[in-house]
Amino acid sequence: DAEVEEAIIAQFKDSFPNITIFGEESGYEADLPQTCWLIDPIDGTTNFIANVPTFTCMAVLIHHGDAVASVIYNPTTDDMFTAFRGEGAFKNQTKLDLSEIPLSQIAYSKGRHIEALNQLLAPFSIRTEIAPNGAGYGFSMVAEGSVAVRFQLHSRGGVHDYAPGALLVQEAGGVIVPILEPTYRYDTKSFVACHPSVAELIAGSVSLLRELED
Repeated sequence: DAEVEEAIIAQFKDSFPNITIFGEESGYEADLPQTCWLIDPIDGTTNFIANVPTFTCMAVLIHHGDAVASVIYNPTTDDMFTAFRGEGAFKNQTKLDLSEIPLSQIAYSKGRHIEALNQLLAPFSIRTEIAPNGAGYGFSMVAEGSVAVRFQLHSRGGVHDYAPGALLVQEAGGVIVPILEPTYRYDTKSFVACHPSVAELIAGSVSLLRELED
C-alpha cells in the first residue's frame, strides 16, 4: 500500500503541482483544504493479498466541499473508470449511461443484511449477494450496470473509500440515496448507490435501512 501510494502521489505531483495531495497511508485530517486530491492506493487490500481480482486504485478530487473528479482503476482487468462532475462517467473512455442499460438482477451488501434486502428488492426480482471486499470495485460494477444496487451500510472507511465511486455512479446516471443524513455529501459514509430504475424504491425505504444501520 505504502509503495503504491508513493508512486501515485509522485505522478500526481507532476500533473497537479499546485494541488495538495493526501493518501490513505500517509493520512489526512477531516478538515480538508478547499482543493485537494485523496488517494486510495489499494482499495481491497485483503483481496489483493489473496489474488482476488476485486481490488482497485482510486483517487478523488475535492473542490469547495464537493467531489468533482474521480478515477477507479482495476489493475487486473486494465479497466479505467473516470468521472467528471457535470460531464459524465466513462469506462476506458466509453461513456456510461445507466438509463440505457437494463436493470441487473444482482445487489451487493454485507452478509448480515441479505435476507432483509432480498425482501426489499423482491418487486424487481433482484437477489442480494455478499459484496466483494473493495468499495471501488462494487461502485464500478453499479456504474457499468453489472450490479443494480450497492448498499453502503456499517461503513468504517473514509472519504477516499467512498467518494470516488459515489461520483462515478452519479455521473453514470445512477442515484445516491443517503441513509442517516438528509442529503448526500462527499464525506457521507452511509448510503445506497443504485440504478435509476430502483431509486424510488430505495428512497422510500430509508426508514428500513436506518433500522439495519442500528
